[in-house]
Amino acid sequence: MLKITIRNADPKFEKFNQKTFWIVLLKEDDPQTKGGFRMRYFNSVTTEGKVGVRNGLRLGKPSPWLYNCRSSMS
Repeated sequence: MLKITIRNADPKFEKFNQKTFWIVLLKEDDPQTKGGFRMRYFNSVTTEGKVGVRNGLRLGKPSPWLYNCRSSMS
């Protein structure tokens, strides 16, 4: 698990700008590629207490896996 704090400042996500999130990510080897990894949100909470993801669930469904891309040089 990786626990990070992020302050958003992206113009594409303006409603989240200047908010701080406490995020816990799960990271594991990608079983499909055997060479990469995948991650997903396990917990995501704003400093105001708004929960986005709790125990790996968002709106009652598991949060999606995010995959890394292989290097173009490989």
